Amino acid sequence: MVIVLIGIMTAIGFPKMRDGLVKSDVKSARSQAMLLYAQGRASAQESGRAITLSFAGNTALLTGTPRLLAGAGTIDTIAGPINLVTTYKVTVTGNPSTALTIDPRGFGSSAGTTITFTRAGYSDSIVVSNFGRIID
Repeated sequence: MVIVLIGIMTAIGFPKMRDGLVKSDVKSARSQAMLLYAQGRASAQESGRAITLSFAGNTALLTGTPRLLAGAGTIDTIAGPINLVTTYKVTVTGNPSTALTIDPRGFGSSAGTTITFTRAGYSDSIVVSNFGRIID
């Protein structure tokens, strides 16, 4: 009898626990992206150059141009790459783009953009205005 009751309680509680974990992962991915964007704004103002937060596939990367560090290429990697699939198991999409550019004054220089994080039917998003402000 006890084993049957434990089985019933587990069958009822497991889906709710799984849904909670999925929602937590989506919110964590959103928070990670917001932190990267804030880091990009600070870096743009501090270094006086354009910074771009891009989501290539499901990987977040923060880069700066023109290059200030020694080495080959034309961009510096400020942060990343952070694979959001392996870390949070989310899919990232953007409308109209998956890249957010911040000018040296800390303003956004991209069109208003929505970045959406999705996993197992649950989604959350970041909306960035034309001026580079995150709108909740």
